[in-house]
Amino acid sequence: MQRGFTLIEMLIVIVIIAVMITAATLSMNLFSADRQIRLVAEQLRDGIMTARQHAILMPDVLGLKITRDGYQYYHYVRDKKGVHWQVLKKGGLSHPDIFKQHRVLAKLTRWNDDRSLMELEHRDASSKMIVISSSGDVMPFTIVLMDGKHSVVYQLRMDDAGMMTLNTEAKAS
Repeated sequence: MQRGFTLIEMLIVIVIIAVMITAATLSMNLFSADRQIRLVAEQLRDGIMTARQHAILMPDVLGLKITRDGYQYYHYVRDKKGVHWQVLKKGGLSHPDIFKQHRVLAKLTRWNDDRSLMELEHRDASSKMIVISSSGDVMPFTIVLMDGKHSVVYQLRMDDAGMMTLNTEAKAS
């Protein structure tokens, strides 16, 4: 008597393995989009907390500018040229390309204002920044981070009392 597997048994095993691999791949892709956005949101939140500490310790007035591609920190400078915002080069807080790298869409709004600050072109540069004072106070803001399909949404919010929260909202696709 010969022992072995028939062709049908082997095909059934191959189909089962293929279905399991497909299911695992799909679930990892869904998880990775959520995970990438969450990591970017947490990095932004932690950066703001570090910038608050920097502003208090230096003392320095800082600004955080959100762009389509990422975010950049500035500090308020008084020099021979006058008073202006200058890119903060120390500390590694800025990530000017992080949204583009991770395919994250970001929208910055002021508290109780649904208009995107990036659309307010008629105002000066300081109106497009989240300002962090030398006392560590941060102007209220809401930053919404989402994937291209708007199926995963994170909201980073600073309220009037200086409390920062990071919430998620999974939307049906």
